[in-house]
Amino acid sequence: FTNQGRVFTAKAYQIPESSRQAKGQAVVNFLELRPEEKVTTIVGARVFDEKRHLLMITRKGIIKKVVLSAFENIRKSGIIALNLADDDALVGVVRVDGQDEVMIVTAEGQSILFKEDEVRAMGRTAGGVRGIKLDRSDYVIGMDKCRPDAYAFLVTENGYGKKTELKEFKEQRRGGKGVKIIEVGKKNGLVVGFKIVHKEEELVLLTSEGLIIRLEIDDISLQKRYSRGVLLIKTSEGDKVSAAARFKIEKDE
Repeated sequence: FTNQGRVFTAKAYQIPESSRQAKGQAVVNFLELRPEEKVTTIVGARVFDEKRHLLMITRKGIIKKVVLSAFENIRKSGIIALNLADDDALVGVVRVDGQDEVMIVTAEGQSILFKEDEVRAMGRTAGGVRGIKLDRSDYVIGMDKCRPDAYAFLVTENGYGKKTELKEFKEQRRGGKGVKIIEVGKKNGLVVGFKIVHKEEELVLLTSEGLIIRLEIDDISLQKRYSRGVLLIKTSEGDKVSAAARFKIEKDE
């Protein structure tokens, strides 16, 4: 899925495997992207059925639900996943199964948690409805599906992060302003990454200059909603944290 609201498909085995130090290949070698178009989310799928849906969230807080089967046949040049306003962009997509709860987080540290059935299913080219009400200067940075006994993990552009128990967040109705999930300021900077995580998982943080750090969830400080977080990765002047990825710990048999 791209920032311009289009979706492409690619077989995982067709993407060449590379070492950690390798630069990799440009995405345009696999996808027919337009100028200024960037991939924002990758969703794995083996079965495209009528029971599962995809939830999409935009930078301006617009959310949309589409049945997964609508994306079974995607032409090489891509298809429209949702229609966007000229000043908006797609920032996140999650797969949901009918009874899930989702959380949306903004750059200035607001969050909202609600059930997915607050959003009705729509056609593939529809525009969506409001997921969270934003202040003029704020924007959505991510959305994730809630899971039992999990934490909300956040990381800011200056390398500060924390995890917070999900029980601190009350379920709300779609479209509200939500509640504070982290205090942001000059020291820690705006929120750039958000994931729902379990203690048996790990995280990788990536900076704009290519620095990578790997963290276990148990090593991340557990803090309340209003805290600013602790320093997780020290960046050089001009470097900023740009992304966070979650994966399961592989245990030796």
